[in-house]
Amino acid sequence: MSGLDRAAAGQLLAGAGLAPVARDQLMVEADGNPLALIELCRGLSAEQRAWGLTPLALPSGSSVSRIQSVFAGRIAALPEGSRRAMLIAALEGTADLAEVSRAIAAAGGSLADLASAERTGIVRVTPAGVVFCHPLARAAVRAGADVAARMAAHRALAGVLDGDRRAWHRAAVATGPDEQVAAELEAAARRAGERGSPAAISVAYEKAAGLSASPPETGRRLVLAVEAAVGAGQMDRGACWPAGSARW
Repeated sequence: MSGLDRAAAGQLLAGAGLAPVARDQLMVEADGNPLALIELCRGLSAEQRAWGLTPLALPSGSSVSRIQSVFAGRIAALPEGSRRAMLIAALEGTADLAEVSRAIAAAGGSLADLASAERTGIVRVTPAGVVFCHPLARAAVRAGADVAARMAAHRALAGVLDGDRRAWHRAAVATGPDEQVAAELEAAARRAGERGSPAAISVAYEKAAGLSASPPETGRRLVLAVEAAVGAGQMDRGACWPAGSARW
């Protein structure tokens, strides 16, 4: 039986409070599987609902999480280079094959590292990019990677991507104030405004505030984040940020 098409998946997610970019990622992750759509959506944080870049989490004990555990066991048996290459592909699902290849090379590997994963049926390497056999296989790759592996993959991707995608991968590895990354996220927020996505604007400004190098910039960006959250109807999020706070 084939999965849901895009229109049907969109109807299933209607009313879930997802920004367009988060909804699109969820559709890619679930690949038409209605149970995966429901379970993945149920586990989303406020950040993921507004932006969608961070790994999607499944509720513990759900039937879908048990399926993910099966994939996790198969992935763990693969060589380190294969797991590293899959993680890069999993963290940037919109990357084309050339981008994935460059990022894997930047991390010290090659596209050939995916051969063992392809032989086991977990991924398929196509001219358009790396295709996972199931959305839960991609989720298992992300969930099974430790912080060092994730940071290395984000750095590799940030080195080959540009625009908003580069900014968010750089933000993912920032461990303290970084005004350059904060400025890139602010630019991402402005572009989200051009697309008419106030929830995405709020998250980008919020993250930019947390990485700002000075209190005035922190406060200015946080005010913009609150305004965008209110514009998105997320009154509870805007109300919980104290003035001048750099925290999420």
